[in-house]
Amino acid sequence: MADQWAVPDRETVIELANSRSPKLDQGVPGHEPINRAARITQAVSLRLAGMTYAQIAEATGYSSPAACQQAIYRASERMLREAIDEFRELENSRLDRLQAAVWQSAMQGNAQAVTSVVKVMERRAKLNGLDAPQQVVINEEHRTSILTLIDDLVPGEVIDVHDETAPGPGQAAPTP
Repeated sequence: MADQWAVPDRETVIELANSRSPKLDQGVPGHEPINRAARITQAVSLRLAGMTYAQIAEATGYSSPAACQQAIYRASERMLREAIDEFRELENSRLDRLQAAVWQSAMQGNAQAVTSVVKVMERRAKLNGLDAPQQVVINEEHRTSILTLIDDLVPGEVIDVHDETAPGPGQAAPTP
């Protein structure tokens, strides 16, 4: 079976870029529109091959380069989420096996096994986002340093939301 995410060769890219889209031929006898999954797979492959969004939109039948770009972005986000979910499932399975390996010993009071089980449980909680977020308190000196660094990175005025003299949303900053 061919890899669905394989980058097409140069001739295929040129042929697709210069051909009419199956979607554009919709309604023409003998021309069926390509399905959504095949179209996005093709669009992602063409983008990986270096084609512009305009070329991909033309080759795959998207209504505009912007629509093509948005579809590729959504597909990339979906693929990333699926990969992360798959990785998390694999890690949870590994943690289950580790915990099972020492569980009996921990239940019999083996201190080292108990420590191992607790570490596995802590890792599982962290991996799955089960722990409550921790509040970080930043002292005045560090807050000032952070605001200075942000102001250096971001053109314009950085407003300290904790500064009671700072203007609110939609208000102009006071002039010195």
